[in-house]
Amino acid sequence: MDHKRSIVFVALVSICLLVSGCSGPEMTTEITANNTLSYKDANLTLTLTPETVNTSELSNLQLSLTNEGKYPINVDKFRHQCNYKIIYADGWDVEYESMPMCVEIGDDSLIEIMPGESYTVNVDDAGHWQGQLRKGNDSISVVYYPTGSSYTTHKFWTGKLRSNNITYISESVKNESQENIEGNKIFNGTIQMGDGYLANDILFNINYISVGTKYATIAVYQGEERTEYIKIYEGETRIVNYENSPRIALKLIDTFERENVAGNFSITVENSNLSVNDGGIVEGGFYEMYLND
Repeated sequence: MDHKRSIVFVALVSICLLVSGCSGPEMTTEITANNTLSYKDANLTLTLTPETVNTSELSNLQLSLTNEGKYPINVDKFRHQCNYKIIYADGWDVEYESMPMCVEIGDDSLIEIMPGESYTVNVDDAGHWQGQLRKGNDSISVVYYPTGSSYTTHKFWTGKLRSNNITYISESVKNESQENIEGNKIFNGTIQMGDGYLANDILFNINYISVGTKYATIAVYQGEERTEYIKIYEGETRIVNYENSPRIALKLIDTFERENVAGNFSITVENSNLSVNDGGIVEGGFYEMYLND
């Protein structure tokens, strides 16, 4: 009798394994049309190392994805700017000079990570992000955000993970033209991106402001001719000097975004015998002055 019960028990277990999947990873049964799979008990950790790095050694950064769960899991291989990006600790994106063309992934883009194991790559300089970092010392992390694909036959994890923060240290901060001039401060206030400021026939046109990276790019015009194109970071000063005009110092105090992207600037005109015509803020900047007939 015991022998017969054993046979029945073994048969039932075999049917259970073949039909209902009594063992194995606990996953949700919902599989989307694009062949992605939500792992109910997935436990992935994203780590960026080392914790501190000099800006000259950013090529040594390593990004690791660790499976701390009980079962193997398929993931999309790291693809810079296509499924992961660099951000600052305060949440602003690090800027990139260029963006790649991201294609849909296939099965060859997937990698299986076993329990307790990690998948690690060096963080490359795709898009030349390293040269776009904020001045001075700051903290960055990585966001990994793989999405689904209709070109895979295997199931893989999708979602969003953020790594730990690491600190980068600038060995030297390039700070061009920090000379101060004595004179009359003709402006100390806010200028919105796209507007300009006119002093004599010199127009400071605020072309772009990056709140995340804390800088502004400014086209300087004398009349209708563009004479300079400068990039200025928060706390920096630029001095322009033209014939028949006193020297003018432009300082970027800070950047912000509320209803519009803007910056706080101060403008100082050097004491001299040359006259100064303060034209104030020009809404629309160069475009409104010379191109919008």
